Amino acid sequence: LPRYLATVRGGAANDRVRRTAPGGRWHHHPVSDLDLLATARVAHFATADQYAVPHVVPIVFAWLPPHLYTPIDAKPKRDPDWRSLRRVRNIEMNGKASVVVDRWDEDWTRLGWVLVEGLAAFVEDEAERARAVAALEAKYPQYRALPLDGCPIVRVTVDHTVRWGASPRGTRTPRTWRSV
Repeated sequence: LPRYLATVRGGAANDRVRRTAPGGRWHHHPVSDLDLLATARVAHFATADQYAVPHVVPIVFAWLPPHLYTPIDAKPKRDPDWRSLRRVRNIEMNGKASVVVDRWDEDWTRLGWVLVEGLAAFVEDEAERARAVAALEAKYPQYRALPLDGCPIVRVTVDHTVRWGASPRGTRTPRTWRSV
């Protein structure tokens, strides 16, 4: 696991990860879920407008529990003004968002995905923005040539996740957890 996730590993067996939620409740996450969120190179970010019309785009992202960060970077876009992007308008109108991170393999017994649902907002705190940018730059060396200076950063605060994939017994079952 990347350095920033190593601190959240819990238990002697190291097969589960714990995260405390408000109120002191513990949620257990299989390490493979966090591995997928930490190491996947691309995800799909879904937002919806005020009429619940969905919009999905591929994104790069960094996972710093319990937040997922994605930049509105300087890659070419249809409109050079980032404020006119549909996902930006959707975040401002209806902050609910979903992110799907999946693992594809020609061997379908290795398929898996994690769906992250939560509230999306633009990062305003400079210290939080610096942490998110550092994580994105560490994960994507392309940002050396395409710096994130001045680029807006979207934070998805995770409320709920669902994962699907092969279980230890070889069956596939959805697993969920909700932040309380």
